[in-house]
This record gives sequence, C-alpha cells and structure tokens, in this order.
Amino acid sequence: MSQIIAFNDVKKNEEFIFYVTLTHPTDADVVVTNPTLAAGDAKVSTDGAAFANPGTLPAVTPAGGRGVKVTLSAGEMNGDNVLLILTDQTAPEEWQTLTVSIRTKAVDIDDLVRSATPANALAVDASGRLDLGKWAGTTVSLDSGTSLPDVHFDAIGGSTAKATALAAAIDTGSNLVLVDVSRLSGDATAADNA
Repeated sequence: MSQIIAFNDVKKNEEFIFYVTLTHPTDADVVVTNPTLAAGDAKVSTDGAAFANPGTLPAVTPAGGRGVKVTLSAGEMNGDNVLLILTDQTAPEEWQTLTVSIRTKAVDIDDLVRSATPANALAVDASGRLDLGKWAGTTVSLDSGTSLPDVHFDAIGGSTAKATALAAAIDTGSNLVLVDVSRLSGDATAADNA
C-alpha cells in the first residue's frame, strides 16, 4: 500500500518544512512510533529530474515520537512541481511508502499582503492593519487630524474637470457633498419624482 499527500501553492525557491506520520506496512490505521530513517529512504525530484537524496534526511521529531520532520531546501523547491517519496529500504518494511506532491507558486499570500515589494503589494503593519501611508509603493500623505489618506479630488480618474467639480461641491462646514437633485441622471422629471 502507499499513501499520497499533496500540497498546493507553496512558495517556489524557498525552504519548505512540513511534518508527516508514517503508517504501519500492513495496518493503515496504525502510525509507526519512532520509525528508523536512513539515507536513501527519502528521494526528491524537482520538475521531473532524476530522484536524489534530499540535502536533509527526514528526522523523527520530537525524538522517539511519531512525527517526521521533512526539510526541503530552496534549491530542491526551485521548480514548479516537487515530488518526495519516503520508502523504507529494509525488509520487512517498517512503514508504507509515502508520496508527497508539491506544486509551487512564485509568490505566496504573505508576499501579497505583508510586503512592500513588489510595489503593488499592500503594506500591513505587525498587527495586520493596512498601512495607508504606502500604496502601490508610493507614499500617501495623511490628514494630520484624522490620519486618513489625504485624497486630492483634482486628479481622480485622470479627469480634472469632473474631479474639480466634485471637490467644489463639498460643503466644508458639514463635509457633505452638495447635490443638484433637479438634474439627477440628466432627467429633471425623474429627479422631481425622486
């Protein structure tokens, strides 16, 4: 018998550490305690290249337990598809063969949400809050009173005419936008009925 585990969307070209358990060779309901792992029991292939021993031999972690820590280096993870096979070379086998399929991606969720590089990423502080002081790699000025982004209406959507009209329609006393309801959607009758 053999078992298969699949990981999707793991970051490419970055060390990947994960934990597995190995099952008894004749009883899939039993997890082997303190399996003996030797060189050659683990083989890794990146993008269909020849199988080779990984740089780090999987190890029982914690010592004497049931978990097996697998560490694949950045080089071993530098491919679109990585395949790891754990097979006991002794006879009789101490555990069932375990196959681990890993599909990688160029970026992971941390790159998209927490990094200021690339420039289109969101900058998030240590508490997980969006840093409005940076957006698309550009410094955004904040209003000193509210700490909200200072938005300039004279350049919204690249249309200065409409943006300027919107800015002029804001009542600075109440911060409300003044609306001419008689010209709503260009239809005076519908606006009157509204």
